[in-house]
Amino acid sequence: MFAIHKMIAAFSIARIRKANARFDGAKLLAANTTAIAAATPSRLLAAFKDFLSLNDTPIPAGDDALLVALLRANRGLRTFADIVVRAGVLFIADDAFDYDAQAVAKVLAKADGAGFAMLAELRGALAGCEWNKDALHALIERICRDKQVGMGKVAQPIRVAVAGTTVSPGIVETLMLLGKDKALARIDRCLTLRGVHA
Repeated sequence: MFAIHKMIAAFSIARIRKANARFDGAKLLAANTTAIAAATPSRLLAAFKDFLSLNDTPIPAGDDALLVALLRANRGLRTFADIVVRAGVLFIADDAFDYDAQAVAKVLAKADGAGFAMLAELRGALAGCEWNKDALHALIERICRDKQVGMGKVAQPIRVAVAGTTVSPGIVETLMLLGKDKALARIDRCLTLRGVHA
């Protein structure tokens, strides 16, 4: 990793080879990952806003607090496009995304619809829960403990219901980004798939 002034100092015409330069996409991606991890929060926010201004995404660009929350929820990203892949669906209409058939089969319909049953129970619990990180985290942990299941058995049905796939930010961050009304509406929509997969 060279800063511009170091590249200038190290440059020499005598060291230029006759062979063509080679572009290494994997190295560029690794360098970008390192640069994002090292960036200050303000630099990262400015770069993310630049990315949104140049790309057509469903993520609204005018709310700095929202963008900061998205950056925090997607720690470890390689490029800003990763945020769109993981969280873009959270910013489209609740009925405007498709459910991934493999995710529904694996997470919800498998084992005689165990995921659907978990989701139906979670829907009621979420409806009565205060919508903040601590309360949502405590609720999910309590259900895991009461049902004696791992986090995946609770988080994944919610994730598929609200994002249509098994990929999203952490489940509490996902729910917070969506808000209570949208999360419950998406869960209700997903539960209508039960009859199709019975």
